[in-house]
Amino acid sequence: MTEAQAEHLLSVAGESPIGLLGSTVDPSYFLSLHIDRHSAETLKAALLLLLESGSAGIEAKGIGRGLLEAVDDWIEAGGQYLGE
Repeated sequence: MTEAQAEHLLSVAGESPIGLLGSTVDPSYFLSLHIDRHSAETLKAALLLLLESGSAGIEAKGIGRGLLEAVDDWIEAGGQYLGE
């Protein structure tokens, strides 16, 4: 999808009766992942290892805590396994 197409979709969504809002991001700077529950649990386990690591720096651990919170929130909110 081009940036112009994304902006058009946002405009149309914003004019809909429910007024959906959103924003575009440059994929050169942002990674968007659509992961299933198994992948989220694996990511959580890896982040926990990072946070327990003595070799991880303060910045890496801060970022790791933020990512862990987001993943954990999704899991706890009822993120389902595929096929449920």
